[in-house]
Amino acid sequence: MRKLVLLVMLLGTTQVSADWYSTGELKFRVDGRENGRSDVLGRAQVEVVGSFVENVTLRMEFEANSEATTSSPDAEIRNLLLTWQAVEFASLFVGWQQQVWGRADEINPLDFAFAEDRRWYYLEDRDERSMTRFSIGSQFVWGDSRLSLFYFPKAEQDLLPEEDSIWCDRTCEYQKPDYQKNLFTDMGFVVQQDARSEPDNEWAARFTSRVGEIDYGAAVYYGSDHLTRTERIFVAPAVVQLNTREFQSLSYGVDAAYAWDGFVFRTEIAQYNDVVLYLKPTSPQYALDEDGLQEVDATAAILSMDYTTETDWYFNVQYQDVWLSEQEAMLILPRELKLATAQIAKTFYDPEVKVEWTTLFDDDKDGGFTKLAVQWQKTMQWSLSVGALVFKGKNDIEDYGFFEKNNSLYFSTHYRF
Repeated sequence: MRKLVLLVMLLGTTQVSADWYSTGELKFRVDGRENGRSDVLGRAQVEVVGSFVENVTLRMEFEANSEATTSSPDAEIRNLLLTWQAVEFASLFVGWQQQVWGRADEINPLDFAFAEDRRWYYLEDRDERSMTRFSIGSQFVWGDSRLSLFYFPKAEQDLLPEEDSIWCDRTCEYQKPDYQKNLFTDMGFVVQQDARSEPDNEWAARFTSRVGEIDYGAAVYYGSDHLTRTERIFVAPAVVQLNTREFQSLSYGVDAAYAWDGFVFRTEIAQYNDVVLYLKPTSPQYALDEDGLQEVDATAAILSMDYTTETDWYFNVQYQDVWLSEQEAMLILPRELKLATAQIAKTFYDPEVKVEWTTLFDDDKDGGFTKLAVQWQKTMQWSLSVGALVFKGKNDIEDYGFFEKNNSLYFSTHYRF
């Protein structure tokens, strides 16, 4: 796999013909944490785009990630997509690709079709966390409108932190398949584990368009929410069978953005039907419920406002609310989830230096985090960054309180070619 990554990087620096082009980037980041641990994360990414024959385009994008604690890099395909422009307004595609749906910054209720890499959740931007899916589909373009149709042969899961990771809190542990096995074993049950059941035949559609100064769109998705649930069946008084499953449901929503005199207003509204969630493992209801799961409907909405001044100041505020319906009192999540973010950035020139401050507050969990970053764009290719990441929360076993020991200062460098 290392040889493959090196070969693609070599291709990325060589122009094959006038019909081909390549880009790439290298990232290196060092974090020194409050808990005394230092982490090193490296990344190499290369994209090659070109055409073999008329009206057929191939896009290849590869990535390799490496932590100092691992023995070998984690290499993956980011995009490997073949597109045929059948007619002027329609094309067909097949292959692996990753997308982020929605118009808000980082928090996107409409982004339900593609799984997410959450192993280093707070260290990466949303587009970096988006995972690749294999799909077959088509795209239709007319004027400012675009309609994309996707068929996914199989479901994809989010990548969660390992159990011994500094990013795996109690909520993360709940989602691990071994959590319930260990729980019932400790209670004296004989545990039987069924083979994992993965759903297939998922589909999605994404539409975007523009009227005047308003950009708008819609999305619909039938498939899993990319998380594994462990369903349990009591087959005898002291015997439980655990079935690892992914449940499919229908999700849909709309988004819009409007620009006016330096302001940009954005919104996303999404509806999730029959989402399967866990009951609290510590609740009495959990011990009595047949499968420990419950279906709920959820509605998520976010409002966002950006403002950029003529002196290169940038301001962004966002507010998200999620409402859960038909829920039991012992459900892991509360009935309503509120979240707010704020961001301020200032760019200075000659040389270009950008100072950025971001904060997130989670009302339900009474906590959040703040990021401060200073970036120096040394050249068009090179940039250097230093910054800090600080968490604050009331609960020291999950969420932001658990992550307080991960408060850190960091240094990173980024090279594009």
